[in-house]
Amino acid sequence: MTKRGVLFSLVLAGAMAASAAAFAGAAPPPASAAPAGLPKDYSSLSNEQIRTQILDACVVRQWGETESKTDNYAQRCGCYATRVAKAMTPDEFDAFRSTGYFSDSARAKAEDALLACKVSRGG
Repeated sequence: MTKRGVLFSLVLAGAMAASAAAFAGAAPPPASAAPAGLPKDYSSLSNEQIRTQILDACVVRQWGETESKTDNYAQRCGCYATRVAKAMTPDEFDAFRSTGYFSDSARAKAEDALLACKVSRGG
């Protein structure tokens, strides 16, 4: 298996369907769309688990958009997820737990982190 294939397999195993929606700023899919064995809601996730969800969503999205085998999107996504999580307030984490995506105020912080970490929005 290629390095890229291994990375994709690891990320895909931890990614949740609603995480991609959080990164894209879209509404999350219905709870029934969550893969078996994964939580159907975010209410019990720690702040660190939320940061990991943000990271996973970013890596999955970037992996699907890159054509370069030497792209360092995983590092950029790590920068992005860390910046967003550090900037989020307790209320913003609680809003994410309730909805599965960023509140308006957290979305603005995510936009700033995307720019600072040079993460492509794609599309």
